[in-house]
Formats: sequence, C-alpha cells, structure tokens
Amino acid sequence: MRRFWTTVAALALAAAAFGADVPADAPPEPELRPDGSLVIAQWNVENLYDFEDDLATTGDDAFSPGGWFGWNEALYRRKLTNIAEIVGGLKPDILCLEEVENSRVLRDLREILTNVFDWWMPYVVHRESHDPRGLDCAMLSRVKPTKAKWIYTGPALHESPCIDFVVDGRPLLVIANHWKSRTGNSKISAAKREVQADKVRGEYRKRLAADAALAILVTGDFNDRMTDRVPLECGPFRTNQTEVLEGGDSLFCLSALLPEGARDTFYFTSSKSWFSFDTMNVSRGLLPDGLPASPWVVDFASYRVVDDEKLRLPPSGMPYPFREVRSGKERQFHYGYSDHFPVIVTLRPR
Repeated sequence: MRRFWTTVAALALAAAAFGADVPADAPPEPELRPDGSLVIAQWNVENLYDFEDDLATTGDDAFSPGGWFGWNEALYRRKLTNIAEIVGGLKPDILCLEEVENSRVLRDLREILTNVFDWWMPYVVHRESHDPRGLDCAMLSRVKPTKAKWIYTGPALHESPCIDFVVDGRPLLVIANHWKSRTGNSKISAAKREVQADKVRGEYRKRLAADAALAILVTGDFNDRMTDRVPLECGPFRTNQTEVLEGGDSLFCLSALLPEGARDTFYFTSSKSWFSFDTMNVSRGLLPDGLPASPWVVDFASYRVVDDEKLRLPPSGMPYPFREVRSGKERQFHYGYSDHFPVIVTLRPR
C-alpha cells in the first residue's frame, strides 16, 4: 500500500533506519574516486511512474494500463533507459531525484544503470510522502548514508529527505526538495512554498547551530526562480556570495555563478518563458573562502546546468520530455527524458 512508507538503502546500514535492498549477486561496494571528490547531481525526472495501478491512490491512474497516457511496461522501460543513459554519462556519486513513484522504480533504474551503463549506485533512499499524485523525492548513491530524516513540509506536499553521509571521515548533509508547483492559485501555491522553505531552513539552521563547519547542500526543484521572493526571503538562499561569507546561516545559490542564459532548467510553453527552478545551495563552510571551513569545498568551475544538445527539443530548445506534447491542434508523443534539465556539481576534499 502507498501509505505504508518504506526507507530503503543497502549494505550494512542500521536496520532501524534502513532496509536491505541489494541483490544477492550485487557488485562490490564502489570505490571512491582517486582524488576523493564527490559528484552530486539533481534531476526532476517528470512523472517517473511504474506501469502498474496503485489502488491506494488515484494519482497514478493516467500512468496505469488503460490510462490517458497509454502507459505500459515498454514505455516505462524505455523512459528508465533514457534517464539511465544521462545519469550513466554524468556518473554522480549522489543523485537527488524528484517525481519518482516508489522504491521499485529506483531499483529498476539502478539495475539498468548497472547492467547497461556500468554505473553501480547501490544505496536507494526513499519514503512514501503525502503527494496526491503519489510522487516522491528520493536519492540513489554510491556512498553509504549514515543517517536519514524526512522533513514533513505540510499536508499533500512532498517530504524532503535529509540524508547524512560520511565519506573518508568527512561529513556531508544533503537535503533534496520538491516545492509546490505553480499550478492553480498563485498566492496559495506561493504560500505553500513559503511553508516548505521555512521547514527546510529550520532543519539546516539547527544543524549549523550544532556544527557551524558542517557541509550542507540543499538542492531540488524549488518551483521558483533563484531570484524570486520565497527562495531569497524564506529559504534563505542568497545570490550574493559576500552576504553568506559575512556570517549568518544563509546558503549560497550556486546558480548565481552562471550567466543568466545558463541558469534555466525549465520552460513554460504557454508563456515561452524560461525559469531557474532547479538549483543547488551550499553552506558557508563549503565556499572556497568560507569560515569556519568545512572538510569539503565546492569546485565552482564544475557547477552547471546539464543542457546538452540531446536533452533539448527543437525548435525552442526546451527540455526534451517523455510524453505527449500538444502544439495547437497537433499532438505528438516525444520519447525524450524530462521537462527539467539536471544540475551537477563536484565537491573536493579541503
């Protein structure tokens, strides 16, 4: 049942927090990169449902046999393979995902990553949330999570996985997010995003109060531009690095490092407008000049929106979705990837 939540990970994690989820014939645990760096990627993979009807929710009906999208196992496997192709090329150590239906989808994605693209991500972190569409935030990882907490952000909203890692003795906290979409009444949706922002801010502030040097990365699909009120005032995520370096517990938005034309991850076809919805935000100690310094430091040059040509749908260059797209009276099914671009960064040992 959907409402029976599961938290899934692998390889000798504490049974009280995680359940074993590694095949009996699994490859050995991945080794760290030779230089000790960590690559972290973030991607809203747009309606990544399996092909079976979950009777506990009506949210997946359109992606069930007989549903509006004509969703079936062949389409499901094809989309999984397309997503795995991009992930396998990026080779992240930690992958934050939004719009994933369940743990089964994550295990299937892991299997294709391993068998087709030779990229083994054994740890699956997931829990059923309160989203009426039945979609959740989750993570795949090559490094072992040491502690997991889910931030409850409100009724019918996505929970935010708040996951601790310790890699070669260096702690890191990663929080994945999917804030309320802009559908419906704009004031109501913005108010819900404000609540989510406040909940997440409260969690990372508490952690920074306990350890000012803790490396914290807060990422996700925030459904606001990086310069909008909610991320700036309620997050708070700052686009000015100096403000973060001078003190306090605000986070620096790495997308501020990019030129305006290189920040966008989502395209509204109705208004022909681009938005910087997907970002990564880091605590002061992760900045090259941040004090107290974290044991990790951000490689500024590595941060980018992954908007490679194969991920773009001409002629607009919008993210290439895996779904039917309507243009006037025309309806065409596109076998792409997602309606969001991923973002990626490298952290290096300080």
